[in-house]
Amino acid sequence: MTIQDTTSNKAANKVRMADAAAWLRFIQIASLVLGAGLLLAGIVFFFAYNWQLIIHRFAKLGIVAFLMLALMLSIVRVPMSTLVRNVAISSMSVLVGAFLAIFGQAYNVEADTHTFFLTWALCIAVWVFVADFRF
Repeated sequence: MTIQDTTSNKAANKVRMADAAAWLRFIQIASLVLGAGLLLAGIVFFFAYNWQLIIHRFAKLGIVAFLMLALMLSIVRVPMSTLVRNVAISSMSVLVGAFLAIFGQAYNVEADTHTFFLTWALCIAVWVFVADFRF
């Protein structure tokens, strides 16, 4: 038996296969994050198209503001796990960005990208600190 064989045996003993509960947890987390991401992408792409003749600018702003308010109320009122709460807070942060983008689109705000992202970061920074967002 060589040194290399004993090293590989020790490494093989340390490798642990995931059990069914770990796989189930992984699938739950992956589906939650993927579902929230795809839903938010759909919302952002829906409003990214300039629907001037179909949806009025106040309606667009109102829809996103209603979504943010509903999400905020569900975070405050509904008991949920830390992971679900963090995904909801992240979703609300994306909706703030969509709201600011719709506002800039509706009123032709001539802001540069740096100002947009700074405003977005300042708007969501309070939520991150108040909610004690942790990974």
